[in-house]
Formats: sequence, structure tokens, C-alpha cells
Amino acid sequence: MRLPAVLIAAATFAWTACSAVDTAKPLDITPGKPFTLQVGGAARLASESLQLGFDGVAADSRCPKGAQCVWAGEVVARVWWQRGSAARQSGELHLSAGMARPVRIGDFELRLTEMAPEAITGKPIDKSAYLATLLLSRGSSSEAER
Repeated sequence: MRLPAVLIAAATFAWTACSAVDTAKPLDITPGKPFTLQVGGAARLASESLQLGFDGVAADSRCPKGAQCVWAGEVVARVWWQRGSAARQSGELHLSAGMARPVRIGDFELRLTEMAPEAITGKPIDKSAYLATLLLSRGSSSEAER
């Protein structure tokens, strides 16, 4: 006996919707351990009711592989964070020649430690292809922002 096309379509839609929900679930993180988010991705530190997200890259002037540059360049990631039901806040994380400027979130610092993919001469990076490796750690820094 064949199922009507409507039932098959409905089952397919339901399965797809459930799959989309699973991929949108925030990544559980641990302070002091790096984690990687794709553009639009989110993470959470459940013990602190803290959620973080990576919205994309605001600027990427890194020296491309295969080029000779006077300056190593910099990449700037747009991020957001939210504690409990408080308003969502946003900021930018800078990474230049291994030097990171963190953002202060309460008792924590959020740093961008790596950005992929690597810039390559003549190959523009699709805005949705970026992967940000971040580090959330307890502590303070004189460079940290609020």
C-alpha cells in the first residue's frame, strides 16, 4: 500500500524541522577551553546562564597566504552575549598577529584566538564560511572592554 504524497511530504517536513532545531542548539562550553562557532552559531555556559554567539566578520585584512605584506593584518569578529533574561549585548573581537583584544562579560573575558579559513591570494572568503575559535575564561585584563 502506498502512502499518499501529502503524508510523505508532511513526514519529510517534520523530519527537516526537527533536524534544523537540533543544529540550532547552542554548543555547551567550559571556561578555559577553546570552542569553535560558525557564522550564526551560539554557545552557552549553563552554570552561569550565559549565551554567546558569532554573528560574522566585520573586517578581514589578514595578509593572504602566498602574498608578501608589510603588515600581518587583522580580523574583526562580531559577537553577542546574553546573561539570563537580560538584554543581548554585542561587541567586536580583534585578532592581529596573534594578539587578541578581549571583551569583558561580567567575571569573564571572551577572546578570539583563531579565524578560519585562512586568507588566500585571489580567493575571496564567503561571509558564511568563517569559523571563529573563541575562548571564554575567568579573569580580568587591562585591555578588556565591557
